[in-house]
Amino acid sequence: MRRDPYLREVAAGSRLRVAEVIPWVSEGGTELIGGAAHVYLRPAVEVDDQKLPATISPNHKAPPGTPTLYRFIRMSATDVSELEVSVRLADDRVVRIEPSGSGYRVTKAELIGPAPTDPAYAPEPGY
Repeated sequence: MRRDPYLREVAAGSRLRVAEVIPWVSEGGTELIGGAAHVYLRPAVEVDDQKLPATISPNHKAPPGTPTLYRFIRMSATDVSELEVSVRLADDRVVRIEPSGSGYRVTKAELIGPAPTDPAYAPEPGY
């Protein structure tokens, strides 16, 4: 994970500390997909129009077995001192990096490429 070029770019100039890793399992918990790591950055960083890996999960109306989509976003954010980073075991690849914790402010988050048209990926109410 620490060798991932996207994470290295976000964390440039900051100390990176992985605090907690939790299992990332399939719906129903039958298959281990990977891990989700909570990462602290000191000092906080600015994310300026960076390409980051992202996931699009199926909504609650999606049929069982609908896969998670792996895409990229273009993000800008300020005062980022914590990240959630997901790593997929199948290819030991970072598939999601996003700010977490408190104090940060996302000023840009744009999906790179076309949005999924399948209703299984339509946003849940309230998002």
